[in-house]
Amino acid sequence: LVVCPKSLIANWEREFERFAPELKVLAVHGAGRHESFERIAGYDAVITTYQLVVRDLAQHRQRTYSAIVLDEASQLRNPDTEAAKALRTLKAECRFALTGTPVENSVRDLWSIYHFLLPGYLGGRDSFKD
Repeated sequence: LVVCPKSLIANWEREFERFAPELKVLAVHGAGRHESFERIAGYDAVITTYQLVVRDLAQHRQRTYSAIVLDEASQLRNPDTEAAKALRTLKAECRFALTGTPVENSVRDLWSIYHFLLPGYLGGRDSFKD
């Protein structure tokens, strides 16, 4: 599962075509996305957005993904957003976070991304802040 901003969906599709053309890729977005969940098992990679993970959480929670890749993971810098909470509930064998944005506001940003990647690794939010 690749989760990215809407503006990057086509980019991810092109990158899969370029570097892994043998993979079947499904972009789950737009008005007809609900029908996509019925076919998801026939695909190797799924691309969606942060906003749609929240809206489609029930469908995503029915699966265990081989990997979840967050592009522009700085969108998780606030651990209290609906997207951050939703993504932490998804099941995956491994998780990746890609970001070109350094910690901008506080160490909470870093903690929040790691809380998705490796829950508990940096301790609780309050103890990490201290």
